[in-house]
Amino acid sequence: MDITLIEYAASKGKPMIISCGMGSLEEIQDAVDACKRVGNEEIVLLKCCSEYPANFEDMHLRNIPDMRERFGVPVGLSDHSMGSLAAVVG
Repeated sequence: MDITLIEYAASKGKPMIISCGMGSLEEIQDAVDACKRVGNEEIVLLKCCSEYPANFEDMHLRNIPDMRERFGVPVGLSDHSMGSLAAVVG
């Protein structure tokens, strides 16, 4: 993860949309902290399964509420599954 790049982008004052793909909890926290360190609180995380196409069983959509609580920011879905089931359930 390129924290320097995240800080630079966040310093421009635009909303940050960060796809979490293969990021660990620590890496996601580092990214959120980098945005906040430069004064940008407009952060949205996207829960993402880095599998193409993603199998519904591998998506772990129940992590979304945990991520929302853990990081204190809105969390959406970056969906790589076939069909619309994950988007409806997520």
